[in-house]
Amino acid sequence: MKQTKLYLIIIFCLILSLFSACDGGEVAETTAPPHTSDIANITDTPSGYSAGLKYTNIGGAYAVSGMGECTDKEIVIPDNHSGLPVTAISDKAFYNLSKISAVTIPASIKTIGSEAFYRCLSLKTVNFADGLEEIGDSAFFECNAIRTIVIPDSVEHIGAGAFAGCTKLKSVTLPKYLTEIPNALFRSCKTLPEISIPDGVTSIGQSAFYECEIIETITLPQGVTFIGDSAFSTCWKLRSINLPDSITEIGSFAFTNTAIEYITLPKNLVTLSNSIFMNCEKLATIEIPEGVTSIDHYAFTECAILDSVHIPKSVTSIGKSIFRDCGKAVININFAGTPEEWDAIEKHAEWSEGALSITIHCIGGTITVTPEITQ
Repeated sequence: MKQTKLYLIIIFCLILSLFSACDGGEVAETTAPPHTSDIANITDTPSGYSAGLKYTNIGGAYAVSGMGECTDKEIVIPDNHSGLPVTAISDKAFYNLSKISAVTIPASIKTIGSEAFYRCLSLKTVNFADGLEEIGDSAFFECNAIRTIVIPDSVEHIGAGAFAGCTKLKSVTLPKYLTEIPNALFRSCKTLPEISIPDGVTSIGQSAFYECEIIETITLPQGVTFIGDSAFSTCWKLRSINLPDSITEIGSFAFTNTAIEYITLPKNLVTLSNSIFMNCEKLATIEIPEGVTSIDHYAFTECAILDSVHIPKSVTSIGKSIFRDCGKAVININFAGTPEEWDAIEKHAEWSEGALSITIHCIGGTITVTPEITQ
């Protein structure tokens, strides 16, 4: 009997030891320290940079995609996060965040997305680094506190309206390899006094400098071929613009509401577009170059002191009301052909409507037109 009890005690101890060994194994597995690679993935933001920013993995790299838990007013973006490079700022990353006052962008950033800093109304300072390649549409739209922008030469593309509505902007340096000024790039930058356009630019987009109210002179480089609609419209103090002969097309309203006093049009121009010089109150005389074939509607409407226009023989069509509300009693057209050639030009039925009196000086004769003034 004693022997049986001894055997039972030995068996019980063996079973108990087996359970203890199993429990110890499970505890060892759950409390083991993480691998070194796991620690790398949860490292904190490097010292000196803004902590708490939100990031999105874009495949082998990260994009800054929002403020996350960051409370900084002066944002300093790191060049790496969790062991990977930070190469982009996402679309709308800092959209309409009025508390941001400054941002420093590292050389690792290649692209700034569309509307990335849209209406960051307190943003005064933007520090770009060489290495940036693209700035998206409306990236800094209505950042009204920015005064100076220096864009590095590494930038090859700037989106439409990138700096539109920056009403306190006073100084801009564009990258030397830029090939186009996009639509509305500096629209309503009302305090921008001047701009230097890089030599490689070939086109000026629609409304690119619309309502840049205090710019007085513009020089376009040789190689520009296109000026878009309203490109320089409502630049109230613009009195002088140099247009290279490489230009073949100038859009409608391009110089409306400016102070241009005299302008030499490019030799390769084909059309004077709709309302191109509308309300140029200081324009007194203009010579249209040989090669222009059409003068569109309202081309010189409201040019208060315009009294002399040279029209070449190449013109084959004239649009509606080209001299409407021009204040001079008589507008003198110097036509390079005969009266018969003038009569052969296709004219809108109301081409002279709104003018007081027009005298056409032709080779071998003069034609006087007294339009019926309409209210």
